This record gives sequence, C-alpha cells and structure tokens, in this order.
Amino acid sequence: MTKLSDFLRISEAAEYLGVSPNTLRNWENADKIVAHRHPVNGYRLFKQKELDNVLQEQEGEYEPDTRFAVVWFEQHGFEAGEFGTAATLATAKAISVDGVVDAGILHSAGGPTAECLPPRRCL
Repeated sequence: MTKLSDFLRISEAAEYLGVSPNTLRNWENADKIVAHRHPVNGYRLFKQKELDNVLQEQEGEYEPDTRFAVVWFEQHGFEAGEFGTAATLATAKAISVDGVVDAGILHSAGGPTAECLPPRRCL
C-alpha cells in the first residue's frame, strides 16, 4: 500500500535530484518522470523510489562522493552554500557531510555554510 509519506513535493524532489522544479515539470511533460497528484490539493508528488531510479540513470557508476561533488559544483561552484543544502544533498547520495569533508571535497567549519574545495593539483 502506498503512503503519502513515500512521496516528495516538487520542491523537495527538485532539491533531492539537484535540479529546479521547472526541470521536473519539463521531465513530466516529456514523459521522463511520473508525477502523481495529491489526492486533496492536486499538487505534483514524486515517489522517492522513482527519483532514486532517475539518479541511478543519470549518475551511472560514479561513487556517492563524486555524485555529491558534481551536483554541489553545478549548484555552487567553489562558492559557499548553506550547510543544510549540503546535508540534504549528502543524504540523497546516501553519504554524510562528514564523509565528503573527510574526502577533501567540502569544507565546513560547523557553521551555517559549507564550501566546495578546489581540486588538488597533482605534482
């Protein structure tokens, strides 16, 4: 039985995938993703399992840290972003912010911001 808690609203789904809500609407119109409708208000809802399938198709064989880095860089470049955004993205990639900090991808001083570190140069 499907529960309402198995679904994300369009803004949540967009953040989960690292795209804009308009991108999700376009994908729905192009039949690339299925949007379900809320039984009361008719808003678009997306099943998390279906979103996970979209992520797998888009990201292929990359490791979770790499997938995090790609999405973070697309959204923020090397600029600081909100720690909450980093935490949400890390959760979506089944990793932790501490893990990407340990991997040298992200710098976080424990405050409200986090920033992607430039890649290290090989000597």
